[in-house]
Amino acid sequence: MFPKSLVYYEARVVFGATALLPTLVIPVFAVITSLSRQVDQPSIDQFVQAFEVILPLAAGLSATHLMTIEREEAFDALRNSYPEPSWCVPVVRTLGTLWLLVLSVLLGISSFAILYGLTDFWTAIAPALPPALYLIGLVLLVGNVTQSNWLTVALLLGYWFMEYQQRGRITQHLFLFDNTFRLPTVSYALNRWLLIGFAALFIALNVVVSIIRRRGLRFTLKRLTTVGQ
Repeated sequence: MFPKSLVYYEARVVFGATALLPTLVIPVFAVITSLSRQVDQPSIDQFVQAFEVILPLAAGLSATHLMTIEREEAFDALRNSYPEPSWCVPVVRTLGTLWLLVLSVLLGISSFAILYGLTDFWTAIAPALPPALYLIGLVLLVGNVTQSNWLTVALLLGYWFMEYQQRGRITQHLFLFDNTFRLPTVSYALNRWLLIGFAALFIALNVVVSIIRRRGLRFTLKRLTTVGQ
């Protein structure tokens, strides 16, 4: 298995402050709406809308830095020299983002349960999970390709804002918020399955990109060593 030092390093990266802070977005939203008293007792549809719009953004923000941190800390060359499988980093980081997604969901439903008495948890969160997984996969892939946290954050915020403003007119069958802003020409079931399918595709491509990059670096180092001899 992996050395304890590497496990500790991965835990610090995945569960550091940068990743954990976005999990508080939904609880903060719940507190603000409670204090503003705009709605005394929201309906289940309002809970569903809150989760579908906010959870994907929170989940994406938790993942933006996970595939870029080695490059930004000038640690990538050393990390690539570790005796570990090429798929290790993207797989571990993906699993980490899924745990962060679970944490964000738990904090969100706990906040709404305490403040508003929400009890139908699955109904509230189910529509939000496919778009959250989609943005997680997209963010991990973009971060790996660009190796820039700032570019990844900009793309995430721009994509989310475009979806919210355009109401799916551009993305159509891949519209993130099709439950909240239903498109009459789009099958809701197909929409959700497409989001899940593309999420899986992005995650797989993220692994492929990592393998190609690591093998390319090893080939380059081998060539340099040969030339030096």
